[in-house]
Amino acid sequence: MSYLRRIFNRLESAQNSFLGKLEITPWDERLRDIREKALLLFESAWAESNSKGISINEEELEGLYLFCLAHLCRSRGIAIPPEILPNNKKLQNLIKEIRS
Repeated sequence: MSYLRRIFNRLESAQNSFLGKLEITPWDERLRDIREKALLLFESAWAESNSKGISINEEELEGLYLFCLAHLCRSRGIAIPPEILPNNKKLQNLIKEIRS
């Protein structure tokens, strides 16, 4: 399995777990736009980390995507309990930089 395929499989699995914890069905109509924008934000954040020489492993990439997904869910009025997100300041700061 290629590196990117493995990463995107991990992102999909993390997303399913995240939505399950929120008790949101994968077919919720709000998710289409959220997923598309979360992926764009994730790609920007990943590229930014590479350009700054910030090393991010596969597990952290999963967390980075969850922070992007959470940000967009919050922007649509979906409450996100902080305990369902990874405790990773490096990723939190990276998302804050991208959003500003």
